[in-house]
Amino acid sequence: MERVLSIPLSEVGRHFEMNTRQDVKIIAPEIMSEQLFQSLSTKGRNPKREERIKGDWKHSGPAEPNGVCLSEDFSHASTGDKYRGPLAVSFANEEAPQDEHYHKEHVEMYYSEHPFSAECRVRGELKVEPFELDGGALIVGPDVIHKVHLTGMTIIVEFPAITGDKFDEPLRSPRP
Repeated sequence: MERVLSIPLSEVGRHFEMNTRQDVKIIAPEIMSEQLFQSLSTKGRNPKREERIKGDWKHSGPAEPNGVCLSEDFSHASTGDKYRGPLAVSFANEEAPQDEHYHKEHVEMYYSEHPFSAECRVRGELKVEPFELDGGALIVGPDVIHKVHLTGMTIIVEFPAITGDKFDEPLRSPRP
């Protein structure tokens, strides 16, 4: 059905069992570009090619591209070059590499029934704040540098879906 995507938890589990990379985008602003694929490969992140899917999301084997539904599939209106749709969705677990980063415009929400923690710092400030949750949700606004430490299956939702809105920046500034 158009604008409806079902994501069986068992399929996400099978994906993680079969693939070395322990995070997977399911709804994304765009199909991964060759430039991003090469950049992630150079960083040792073990990316997989992506292809557009229709219908229910299913896991892919190690040699198959990941099936991705585009964010714009969940919107009536054309959102322009930068804003691609109302949201992006990924799943990750404790084996997925998490880096220190921020987003200039979109909000990121992490939800898990498992304990997880995070460190956050507002850009331009020095104080790093820790967060410890026994499961629950962490919602991070724009211009907040953060690194999340996962301990189980986690859903990550970005809204709106924006192309190129992730920027690396350390949580702690180097001391002179």
